[in-house]
Amino acid sequence: MTKITLVDVAEKAGVSVSAVSRYINSSGYVSEEKRERIKDAIVELEYLPSVQKNQPSNLIGLISLNSSHNIFYHMVWSNFVKEAQKKGKALMIITDTWVTNSNLQQLVKKTLEHNVEGIVLSSYLDDDMSEENNNFLRNLPVPIVMFDRTGHCHDLNKVTFDERKAIEMAVKYLARLGHEKIAYIGLVPNYDVEIDRYEGYVHTIQDNGLVYDEKLVCLKSGYTEDLGRFAMQQLLSDNEGITAVVTGSDILATGALQALNENGLKVPQDISIIGYDDAYAQFCFPRLTSIQYPMAEAAEATLNIIMNQYGKSDSAISLVSTKFGLTLIHRDSVRKL
Repeated sequence: MTKITLVDVAEKAGVSVSAVSRYINSSGYVSEEKRERIKDAIVELEYLPSVQKNQPSNLIGLISLNSSHNIFYHMVWSNFVKEAQKKGKALMIITDTWVTNSNLQQLVKKTLEHNVEGIVLSSYLDDDMSEENNNFLRNLPVPIVMFDRTGHCHDLNKVTFDERKAIEMAVKYLARLGHEKIAYIGLVPNYDVEIDRYEGYVHTIQDNGLVYDEKLVCLKSGYTEDLGRFAMQQLLSDNEGITAVVTGSDILATGALQALNENGLKVPQDISIIGYDDAYAQFCFPRLTSIQYPMAEAAEATLNIIMNQYGKSDSAISLVSTKFGLTLIHRDSVRKL
């Protein structure tokens, strides 16, 4: 039998989840008319309020992408697990494909079934969260934090990263080293993160007196090693004299390294290359200079938001929006001209 949740009761009664939670736990005002609807929904659905524990569960849910070919999300998981343990909490990871407008509510309901104290929602793909989903998340009985990709949501906690400034930092670094023909390998800019990275590249090229050439930009449909390899092959066939490449992820950079090797080009002697996310950088040869996320600090900040807001009424909660900068880690794949 499918477990009935607070969300199911709220939908049946036509009220918010927080109203159902207040009714069950006698923790706040609920109008008499809503109380009757909630009571009828509980009876009809055979919901057992006793399964909703009044004591903290010490369990936090993380909804994230399950990617077998990109260890970036494994980095996200491991940092959240470590930071949760430091705080005496356990982390439950719900993995799926990208979180979208169509599957968001299903994944959140699944997470709520485990009596979590809060939810971290990562890997949100759609560029614009639907108003229905935005309202759904605002009315959850526990705190929620949008992590990294936020879908232009509003009135929700957010922890994000300054992707645009990170790419700007990489391009400026290469320009200071004397590089003028700097290429970019990334994803088609359909979403906020990819838009920020692409625009960071374009504007920094122009702001540093370099000429923007669309032939120096190769945009692909996903983060895979093969796509990075194909992109680098395309750049080499369409251009001469490239001295440096900035990529939108380490996994794209590893494919680019393969293509350069196949063409008899050495890094950094012939072409310098910079990765992004520092997921694979130390395992490459040469070791990649890469842009590193402050993942431990971001995970800690995210969990602090949940712990500070858990159990508090809406009127006592101040929404938090935090943006972290990234760091350029210097290794062996870049040289001065």
